[in-house]
Amino acid sequence: MAPAMLNDPRLVRSTNSLRGSVVLRLFAIVFVFSCAVTVALTATQLYYDRSLANIAPRILVNQAANTFLVALFITWLLNRIVTRHLTAIARAVARYDFRERPMPLRLDRKDRSVPDELDRVVSAINAMAERVYHAYLEERRTSVERQARHAAEAARDELELRVARRTEQLARANFELREQIAERERAQAQLALSEARLREIVEVSPVPLSIGSAAEPRMLYANEQWLELFGVTESELPGICLDALYVEPDGRRKLLERARLGGNVTDTEVPVRRLDGAPFWATMTARLASFQDEPAIYVGFHDVTERKRMEQELLDSREQLRQLGAHMEAIREEERKRIALEIHDELGQLLTALKMDISLLKMHSGGHPEMLKKVIGMRDLVEQTMSMVRNVANHLRPAALNFGLVSALEWLTEDFGKRTGIVCQLVLNADEPNLSDAHATALFRVVQESMTNVARHARATRVHVTMMRGEDGLVLNVSDNGCGFEQTACKRGSYGLLGMSERARLIGASLQIDSVVGSGTVVSISIPVGSGSEDDQDSDRG
Repeated sequence: MAPAMLNDPRLVRSTNSLRGSVVLRLFAIVFVFSCAVTVALTATQLYYDRSLANIAPRILVNQAANTFLVALFITWLLNRIVTRHLTAIARAVARYDFRERPMPLRLDRKDRSVPDELDRVVSAINAMAERVYHAYLEERRTSVERQARHAAEAARDELELRVARRTEQLARANFELREQIAERERAQAQLALSEARLREIVEVSPVPLSIGSAAEPRMLYANEQWLELFGVTESELPGICLDALYVEPDGRRKLLERARLGGNVTDTEVPVRRLDGAPFWATMTARLASFQDEPAIYVGFHDVTERKRMEQELLDSREQLRQLGAHMEAIREEERKRIALEIHDELGQLLTALKMDISLLKMHSGGHPEMLKKVIGMRDLVEQTMSMVRNVANHLRPAALNFGLVSALEWLTEDFGKRTGIVCQLVLNADEPNLSDAHATALFRVVQESMTNVARHARATRVHVTMMRGEDGLVLNVSDNGCGFEQTACKRGSYGLLGMSERARLIGASLQIDSVVGSGTVVSISIPVGSGSEDDQDSDRG
């Protein structure tokens, strides 16, 4: 037989029922046979022995055995018919889970055309399980609906609470907004009043004022003074390009950049032009702000053309005075040179001739001691006069200056040391520079004036004069170890320093004075010169 047929439940139930019928019939046959044998034996004993006392125990034993067999049969029969089905029903009920769809309960017995009690119990249990499952489904659906209803009610309550809170917040916000609107209306009214007052002030202000767009060269507002200053009418104002009012092509852009970097621009002189093209100078004050909700630049103008003209005239006059001073200095130097030359040549020759005559007179006065004494005195006086003439001529213009700046500096340092007793040393780190007579004279006079100031004010014990080649040309330094001075206190009233600066400016040189109280002074003058040979070894003369 195929395995599928062996596992068929209907075949299993038929087999079990057949086995039960066979067993029941066999048990009935055995029971009847036993009873028949017992009755036959009892009858035989009674017939032969005719004694009930002897066969009574046997009868009792046989009846007991029969009773046990009957009880055993009844027990098996109850188990077969009732108990096993009840056990199956109990197991099915114990495994039952109302949360899952129930499987129909079926007993291991033959189907009957008329249901008995067990079939009705099984049907009732199946119906009850189906009702319980459907009741569970209904309860679960009802529970879900109840939870959803409770959640909806909670959400509705929360929403109502939020709506109430939001309504309260909106009411407060609405109240605050109304207060802010009222405050803003009051502020706008005050602002309009303030703007009206400011506009009136601007209109009557004597200062030309304008407001231009920061994004494009377009005029937004200008007062009457501005219109009059630039020669513009009210109708021409909207079509003006602000870039055209500046002399410089990018003048407006530079003004905006300065205003953005510094926040505002104050008292800046800018060349501008009127609408007809006439240029003039104006002092501008500007700052960035907004006008009618757009970025703008506020600019105030002040016409300084007359002041610039006066300043230019003053500068021209100052330059003329400097040129006159330079011319007078040149004339003075030329006159010194001429006088020194005349003193040296004319007066020197006369004194030399006088000295020769005195020498001849001395030779002829040998016999007159008094006369010889007078002649010797006259010769000494002539020599002193010749020495004085040489000093005067050298101080008017050193003869050594005719041989170059180096020779003049050597004579100056030597003469300065002799006259003042101050150790003066000249250090030359360059050869004779290729300078014109005017430039060499100016440099010599600056060094001479510096050394004169040392002798008068410095209380120094040592002076160094250094000439060397620098990056910018020839450099002359005059340094001392004196008391020094406050430079700020000597800027006014010091005509010596002013003359030195003016001499340096006239020849295109730069003068620098460094001094610290108690640490001496250094005067440095540098002038561009042509390239020349420099000494490889430093020479020290003094």
